Amino acid sequence: MEKKKQRSVGRYIAGYAFVSIRQKPFQSGILGLFAALMAFTLFTGTLLGSGMRSGIGRMKERLGADLMIVPEGQRAKTEKLLLTGNPEFSYLSSDLEGVAREVKGVSRTTSQFYFSSVSADCCSTRVQLIAFDPKTDFAILPWINREEIKKTKNGQVLIGADVIAQKNHAIKFYGQEHPVAGKLSPTATGLDQSVFMTRKTMNQILKDAKNKGFKFLSPKDEGKVSAILIKAEEGADLQKIETTIAKRATKMGEAVDIVQTQKVIGTVASQFSVFDKGLRIWEIAIVILSAVVLLLVFSFSFRERKKEFAILRIVGITTQRIRALTRVQGLMISLAGTLAGLVSGGVIVFAFWTWISDSFQVPMITPSILKVLQVTLSAAFFTVVLGLIAADIATRALGNAETYFTLREGE
Repeated sequence: MEKKKQRSVGRYIAGYAFVSIRQKPFQSGILGLFAALMAFTLFTGTLLGSGMRSGIGRMKERLGADLMIVPEGQRAKTEKLLLTGNPEFSYLSSDLEGVAREVKGVSRTTSQFYFSSVSADCCSTRVQLIAFDPKTDFAILPWINREEIKKTKNGQVLIGADVIAQKNHAIKFYGQEHPVAGKLSPTATGLDQSVFMTRKTMNQILKDAKNKGFKFLSPKDEGKVSAILIKAEEGADLQKIETTIAKRATKMGEAVDIVQTQKVIGTVASQFSVFDKGLRIWEIAIVILSAVVLLLVFSFSFRERKKEFAILRIVGITTQRIRALTRVQGLMISLAGTLAGLVSGGVIVFAFWTWISDSFQVPMITPSILKVLQVTLSAAFFTVVLGLIAADIATRALGNAETYFTLREGE
């Protein structure tokens, strides 16, 4: 009997709180808006920060090469390739790889050839095509399952983590479909938006492009490479290696730029640090502003309802139940605002994830479902609890008011 009575009281409180919200649409809307703003800020800020932090960590962990030799004037484009995979291509003599291999302090070398597909009926998508040498490579292979490498045949390709194959598990370039033999695990670099193949397969794609009327490669560039990647020995002086290679390249008549990948990472890390600090300041400002607004609006709303609460006291509703009523009201508004903030935050973050990464030139790893769920629950919990606290503080200020004087107030 007692439980039934408690359920009845609970339903009454919930119903009364809902009616009260409907009767004050403007005030309820303001409260819901700031709850939504807080949830949105906490959700998006935490998720973006986590994605960038993971991306930079992954980039540091597995970038592969210590140095990259590229044609003169291609430094900025190469750094872009590492970070975002923007399709660019350039060429230099493949003989330079042998020269670089002989430099003291160099442990391993490998070459790559870059080529861009076009956005047209001939191709599934515009991506960066990268030809690599499986015998010498140390930058691509660590991201591919060994069994997939063994099964790869001529004409087949490997795709980056963000590249989507067709339904028949193939990708089309210049009228020809190429079966996808495997997919790289996420790298948080431009490799995620690239397609990989042997030089033989690349030559076939270039031939197909030429047959379609696309002339990308002049006869003098045949057999050349776009970049030479260098792995230095442990403790080697990178600056000294860079200087030596540059001198030997000049003697060969090759004008080159040499990119130190760790400097690229350092630049990215600095950019992230600035962004992260700004993001944290923004989050703190929004939380403080939202908390103050919630408290003020709740206080204003409840002060307007002092006579209403006094009448409830007269008809036998205890102070505790009135407080329960206002808490339920605060809970309903906070939950509605939180839901709106989280949904809008999720839509915006995931719809513009790649655009945000490209705009800030910072690699970002898409968070796992578990991480998203964790961030969602944390943002929701913090927002709802803050809403309840604001409602409770505002209610306590009215708890000591005498019923008689409250009713006579304003007469």
